[in-house]
Amino acid sequence: MNEVKNLTNIAAIKSSTVSQEAIDLLILDLALPPVDIKQLRNQIEDVNNEGLRLKEQAQLLLDQNENLINEMAQKVIKSEELIERAQDQQAATAELLAELDGANEKADDAVKRGDQTLKEAQETLKEIRRISC
Repeated sequence: MNEVKNLTNIAAIKSSTVSQEAIDLLILDLALPPVDIKQLRNQIEDVNNEGLRLKEQAQLLLDQNENLINEMAQKVIKSEELIERAQDQQAATAELLAELDGANEKADDAVKRGDQTLKEAQETLKEIRRISC
């Protein structure tokens, strides 16, 4: 029985030791890692400086290309005006072509009537010659 008590005490001590080690590991796991505030501030400052540098560079590019941007905007407006004029001229040309087609039809009709009149005149002349002979 003593031996069982001894073994029970040893088991209790080992169990207590293992429990304490588990608690210590849990506490270490929950602890925050060390943070270098100065390094973190330096990194933040570096990122801010880089952001400002990029902003200034972008503004410089905008300023340098402002004339080009304005010029391109003017060219777009002028191109739109030219397209509108071309469409107007195309419409006017289509109207003129329609009028020309009408005039050609009238001219063809006049030629046909003239040919018919000439044919009738030639027949009349033949008839007059035939009668006068």
